Amino acid sequence: MFAWHSKIAGDLIIVVEIEFRNGAENCCLVFGRFFQAKNKVMAVAFGRTEDDQYMENMGEIGKMLNKSGEKGVLFTNRSREDIEEYFSNFKQMDYARSGTVATKTVPLAAGPLEGVQGTMEPMFRKLGLPTTLKNGVIHIDEDMVICTEGDVLNVEQAKILKQFEVKMVEFQLTLLGLYEKNLEMFIEL
Repeated sequence: MFAWHSKIAGDLIIVVEIEFRNGAENCCLVFGRFFQAKNKVMAVAFGRTEDDQYMENMGEIGKMLNKSGEKGVLFTNRSREDIEEYFSNFKQMDYARSGTVATKTVPLAAGPLEGVQGTMEPMFRKLGLPTTLKNGVIHIDEDMVICTEGDVLNVEQAKILKQFEVKMVEFQLTLLGLYEKNLEMFIEL
């Protein structure tokens, strides 16, 4: 699955936990190569025990990947300090999904919706918004609240928030451990 050539793999192999979203590869491109696959498949590539590990102590990566949660692996030649600093500061806002707790109250005022195509009116109506179409412009018929802070979002609310480009979730990556290839040592962070 992985090519263990030094130009590809790098000196550090970082295991990260992905909180909330796919797309971690975009934030890691500046540091090296990022892989995200099924945890068990990646664990087999590194080895799950001392008997089937690729290099000394690399089975620890496999053990960590077997734990629950979405994970990815970053291969890099950057220093440990650079990586830790970058990931400690990295946070990105993203759209909420259903089941997420709303972080703020989002009101929607009655009146015309600017910048929204009239062809989207049936979709808004289907999502539960009180809308009408007047001369090709969508109008909200009455003031309403899309979501209230602290409420759990349903599918319709999440879709409406995305249509209005309201981002409520903080996407981040948590460093779990790293493997230093030249020391053949795994360090749990």
